[in-house]
Amino acid sequence: MDWLHAIFKRSPEIALFLSIALGWFAGRLQWGTFRVGTATGTFLAALVVSQAGVHVDPGVHTVLLALFLYAAGFEAGPQFLPVMRGEGARAAGVGAAFAVTAFLLASPARAGGDGAQALVTVLGLLAALLVCGHAVPWLIRRPLLDDALQADAALSQGVPVLAPGLQSAAPELVGRLYRVAAGPSRTVSDVSGQEAHDPDLPPVSISRIKRGLRFVEPAPQVRLLPADVVLVVGRREAVVARARGLGEEVHGIDGMALAMQRRDVVLTRASFDQRSIGEIRATSSGNLRHGVVVVQLSRMGRVLPLAADTVVRLHDTVSLHGTEADVARFAAVIGDPVLPTARTDVMYLAGGLVAGLLLGLPSVHAGSAVLTLGAGGALVSGVAFGWFRAKRQTFGAVPPGALRVLKDLGTAALVAVVVLGAGEPAVAAARELGAPLLAAVAAMAFVPLVVALCAGRYLLGGRHGALLAGALSGAALSAPALGDTLDRTDSAVPVAPFAVAAAVSGLLHAWF
Repeated sequence: MDWLHAIFKRSPEIALFLSIALGWFAGRLQWGTFRVGTATGTFLAALVVSQAGVHVDPGVHTVLLALFLYAAGFEAGPQFLPVMRGEGARAAGVGAAFAVTAFLLASPARAGGDGAQALVTVLGLLAALLVCGHAVPWLIRRPLLDDALQADAALSQGVPVLAPGLQSAAPELVGRLYRVAAGPSRTVSDVSGQEAHDPDLPPVSISRIKRGLRFVEPAPQVRLLPADVVLVVGRREAVVARARGLGEEVHGIDGMALAMQRRDVVLTRASFDQRSIGEIRATSSGNLRHGVVVVQLSRMGRVLPLAADTVVRLHDTVSLHGTEADVARFAAVIGDPVLPTARTDVMYLAGGLVAGLLLGLPSVHAGSAVLTLGAGGALVSGVAFGWFRAKRQTFGAVPPGALRVLKDLGTAALVAVVVLGAGEPAVAAARELGAPLLAAVAAMAFVPLVVALCAGRYLLGGRHGALLAGALSGAALSAPALGDTLDRTDSAVPVAPFAVAAAVSGLLHAWF
């Protein structure tokens, strides 16, 4: 063990990354429906590694915590206020229940000195991971992911939200080939419905016409002739309705493959503000809509139904589908295109972190208590910068993959740093403390969370497991538990209850 201690003393970062690697391996272990999880696996790995004697600079924890909280807040920014308005008061109750119970149980554990405090730190982290990641789904009898999907769908006004990796067996946007049958002569505009002004049935796009061996430009006024092969693109229900009677559906026609572009556009033209989709369809020209299908409308990260009575607002994001030229023409009329990028706007990211760290510096004295945001400033800044990015998407890009790395690595590293620092004295204290004091320390770690769990079960009900797990992690002031919850839900919904419960719990802790 001396040689290992010498290595970790010379390069403690080896112990950090070794704990993360072993923890991710252990986190994949699963028995039936029980999955260890990466955070719990990292906890166990770091506890073992810590026995070799590891000292990690406290500054590492500060940097990791700021990065993690900023990333979590940034992702949650667009939906933070709606979730907080709906569940904020209940999350506050969870935080209060935890803080009061922890205060009542704190005195016996404090009598054990530094070793007992290290043991409280380690057991408190373990309790938060077990309760949020395992006890909550067991209590509600379903995975946290299912609850998160329901909450996301509620925020999207009932628009279906699918789990990652899943897609609908009947996609809304389709492209079909038809061979025009003999019958009344119709133009491209007649079939596509670009001039029909039907508020209940969206138009489709005639994207390509093959006449014999040559291709014809699908201009609105072009008349379709018998035996023409046309490519009809649009929302499924519109294609089925508008292509009815056009002719038989065919496939495998040479030359009818067409590269299409999907591009998000931020609505910035005031002429479209506060108007319904039906009104815009009825008053805009067919030439403008020709060749373009609106496939999605979203506001602050929430998908809105493409119904005729849905009202459009400035800075909504409109997803267009069509050829590159048609999409560019349509986008120039309604707003500013969002250029796809895999690069992070580091200036925006770093500026947000600076703002968050500055927010955490001021303190207010309330009697003997000192109130400060501390690392929570990074969370507040992340929410604000994420909200603004969702509203103005032409700058400040932080791709989902970058946020995922910050959250996943941040969660595992935070767990490892805490356990590596407190693991060795905690194990020593557990061996030395008498049974009564050891029981008091264990009670201080687990009982407040159990009380808060019961309070949350009553306040939030059994339909909000993801929100309950977020509130419990906030009540315990445990960023790693929040990270584990975000990993299990693959959603930013738990961040708002975490923030509210953490604020209430931290405030009461300071006063007590």
